[in-house]
Amino acid sequence: MKRSASFFHLFAALSLLWFAVACTHTRSGEMHSIFNASPSMMDQLAAIDYEDQRYRQEIMPIINADHLDSVKLKAVFKKIHQADSINQRAIRYILDHKGWPHPKQVGIEGSITVWAVLQHADLKTREKYLGMVVQAVADKKLEPKYLGYLEDRIAGDKGMKQRYGTQQFLIDKHKTVLAPLLDPGKVDSWRREIGMGPLMDHLNVSVDSGWTWAQYYRDLPESEIILKKKKAYFDSHKEEHP
Repeated sequence: MKRSASFFHLFAALSLLWFAVACTHTRSGEMHSIFNASPSMMDQLAAIDYEDQRYRQEIMPIINADHLDSVKLKAVFKKIHQADSINQRAIRYILDHKGWPHPKQVGIEGSITVWAVLQHADLKTREKYLGMVVQAVADKKLEPKYLGYLEDRIAGDKGMKQRYGTQQFLIDKHKTVLAPLLDPGKVDSWRREIGMGPLMDHLNVSVDSGWTWAQYYRDLPESEIILKKKKAYFDSHKEEHP
């Protein structure tokens, strides 16, 4: 099974770790779209992108090993958290003082890096800058699909059903389930509106080549339990997300 999902039950202390794997991102040739590039900003965002991804690439080999080394995995997550903290400070400064960088200055890759760091941030930070992501899409600085990923992520962290089907839960090393959908009958239409392909095609590649809608409904009770736990967590920490 191919996995690009959240670690939910592997460790109690690492309970809500969707960001660690699902937001690893490969980009093919997008830097070639750069023109009138600003070397300083571009170089800064390239360095941030490297730090954003370097430790996340270590996760799946640990998960896929015959014996799951929990100590090693926790150490990787600690490095991810440290790198994310540094990256988020840098991105917040850019957004607060310079606004969303234009691809003409930093390339499409640079614009995606800003989004990726926000996607990996805490809920409060993601909600704070959600409006800037909406505007970046409106200004054609970022593809609409990235807003879809962010909206699904925010919804999931609040214990709400996702609209576009971008979020999954990794139950254990052998099982991944799709997080509950807002409306399975409309999900492909909504995905098409933001430039995404059919959900089944996506999951056949990213999760399981044999994924079917029957599997979604079979796993739904289990995924709904997880979502309820996330909602309970969010509700108990509402004072942190005014």
